[in-house]
Amino acid sequence: MCAFMNGDDPPEHYTEAFARSRGRFSAGDPAQMAKNAGARLKDDGSTITLVSLGRGLQVHHPEGKVRFTDDLRRPVWQWRLITLNYLSRADGTKPTGELVAFRQLQGGRAYAHAFADRTVSRLSGLIDQYSQDALRAALRQLDADWAKLGDISAVLFFMPRFPITLSLYRGDDEMPSSANIVFDSSANHYLHTEDAAVAAGITVQQLCRAAQKQQELGRPDGGAPGR
Repeated sequence: MCAFMNGDDPPEHYTEAFARSRGRFSAGDPAQMAKNAGARLKDDGSTITLVSLGRGLQVHHPEGKVRFTDDLRRPVWQWRLITLNYLSRADGTKPTGELVAFRQLQGGRAYAHAFADRTVSRLSGLIDQYSQDALRAALRQLDADWAKLGDISAVLFFMPRFPITLSLYRGDDEMPSSANIVFDSSANHYLHTEDAAVAAGITVQQLCRAAQKQQELGRPDGGAPGR
């Protein structure tokens, strides 16, 4: 269930889109991009570092190479693509704290049904598949903040200025389990709506993998997440 985004390299029909994203990133000023994105530019003047879902990323300018800082492995190609797009599009707008549904993002109504089917439905399945302790421990691993929504709810920072709020509601004999995903109203200052959908999908995937690992280890830690 967790492995719905895989692959080191983009499929052929995404090669051109990846090249365009890399081109926009390469044309940008690394210091300004880092400042706008809430990231850091290293002393070498060409390496941007930032944290995504609790993991450090380093992005090399102008090549656009994206790697994890801890082991230098490459994230899946979707994660790398969205990272480049985030850095290129970021304009420095501060998150407002106002939550909006996916359909309220620019052009979101056109993709809302697909987003619900592909991403929200996967999230809702997690609360039946994994214990609440395992899910909470997974949220801690992803460096999330608690939110006061649902049976389990937290804010995960896909990028420093791109928070995503996930809420899970456990079902009963009368109602099935459900979930919700909302964004900060500043979201489109950092990602196009299609990219926001991919970012949410990666977030759900990483939560699923972390919860699976916690449940397999049998060492759930039910403490609240915290930054």
